[in-house]
This record gives sequence, C-alpha cells and structure tokens, in this order.
Amino acid sequence: MPPAPGGQASMEANIRFDETLSRIRVLPAAFLEDSQSLHQKSTKFYSKTKEFTDFASKVTNEITAVAENIEHEHTKAIGLRNQVENENEDLERERAILQDQLREKTSQLRRYQAYCESLVRIENEQNIQMEKFKNR
Repeated sequence: MPPAPGGQASMEANIRFDETLSRIRVLPAAFLEDSQSLHQKSTKFYSKTKEFTDFASKVTNEITAVAENIEHEHTKAIGLRNQVENENEDLERERAILQDQLREKTSQLRRYQAYCESLVRIENEQNIQMEKFKNR
C-alpha cells in the first residue's frame, strides 16, 4: 500500500460485524473505542458548556436587573436632591422677601413715629399758643 498523506501508512480496512451493536464496522476496534470515548467527552464538554452558558446568562440577567434598579434609584435620588435644592432656593427667596417687607415696615414705622412726634410738638406749640391767648 502507498503511504497515506502526512507520511503515515494507512491501516487496512478492517470490515467486521459488531455483535454488541448489531452493526457492520469498518474501523478497527481501537479507533471505535477512541471515537466513542471522544464522543462521550465531547458530549460532556458540550453539556458543561451549555450549563455554563445558561449560568452566565442567568448571572448577566440578574446583573442587568440590579443595574436597572440601581439606575432607577439613582434617578429617583437625583430628583429628590433637585427637589430639596429647589425647596431651599424657595425658602431663601421667601426669606429675602420677608426681610425686605420687614425693612419696609420698619422704615414706615419710623416715618409714622417721626410724624407722630412732629404732630405732638405742633399740638404742644398750639396748646402753648392757646394758653398765651387765653392769658391775655
């Protein structure tokens, strides 16, 4: 027989009947055993790979769900922070308005007090004038 590609001698065809499986076999028994062993290992590997992929998918889904929840809570926290800041700004504006009103009312009170004092002085002067006219 001529050498097979790759420099190895090809094995002669070993046609036989496999009584355990009731099949005709062309490969030597050693190749069959190696092939079956490889098939079993491949099946186990595929099964483990599938389990790992399923597990990774579940973990990814859980992480995604947690990330979405975190993002939702983060957005909610930002909204609350903005609301508090707006309330603080509103309180500051209201405080400034009240302080302006207080200054305005205080100024008005001083004007009224000065006006009242001037009226009291005028009344006193008029009373003095009236007393002078009565005494004459």
